[in-house]
Amino acid sequence: MGLLLVSEDADGFFLLTENIELIKDFPSPVILTPNKIEFERLFKESYETSSGLQNLGRNLIIIRKGKTDEVINNSPEVQWKSNVSGSGRRCGGQGDILSGSIATFLHWILEQKNYLNIGIDVNKNLIASSLACYAGSALVGKCNENAFKCSREMWIK
Repeated sequence: MGLLLVSEDADGFFLLTENIELIKDFPSPVILTPNKIEFERLFKESYETSSGLQNLGRNLIIIRKGKTDEVINNSPEVQWKSNVSGSGRRCGGQGDILSGSIATFLHWILEQKNYLNIGIDVNKNLIASSLACYAGSALVGKCNENAFKCSREMWIK
């Protein structure tokens, strides 16, 4: 069986809010991209820390969107925070762009995963997922920053 990749955003969160157990112990990486409010709805207070997420299995990767994007997983080696600049506020649809970007980067990275030798003993699918999340976050942040600069300059002129 091949690797099944799951990435959820927006409407998918509604289903998971009703039954978070759907992703428990999923056999391959599940990437969720909630903002602060969606994260709180999904995980309530019991899952506020990565140790609380252990109940859902090791293949869950969350990129919590905010002023600082944060990847949360049970393996500290694949966790990170990034404040790649953007604008003061994300516009509607950026979550969809982020999810699509992550899926694209993940596909590219998994095609080359045999070359992922970074000196730590962590599942390569988790490393690939974390790298894809970082790349997607950086791409969307930089695009947002450039779009904000362009629109701002147009208003000033």
